[in-house]
Amino acid sequence: MEFVQSTIPCKDCEAGKFVVFDQASSCTNCAPGKWSDAVSLATDDCKDCIIGKYSAAQGAKTELDCVDCPPGKYGVQAGEQLNELWSC
Repeated sequence: MEFVQSTIPCKDCEAGKFVVFDQASSCTNCAPGKWSDAVSLATDDCKDCIIGKYSAAQGAKTELDCVDCPPGKYGVQAGEQLNELWSC
């Protein structure tokens, strides 16, 4: 088996994305309920939205993308998505 070195230069993932595994050819969005302002190649730099907030979108780039739970709903743990919130 011959090792072939890639000529494609590595690029950092933009905020809201991360690398699933080393030497991946593309970046993956942070899951709903998570966000990342990091620009890096690090594996899953995504952070959880705090308790009481959620993010419905993939690829959230700032903690401000985490919004308050809607009226009549609440969160019990960090990193929740809208469909994981509890009714009052």
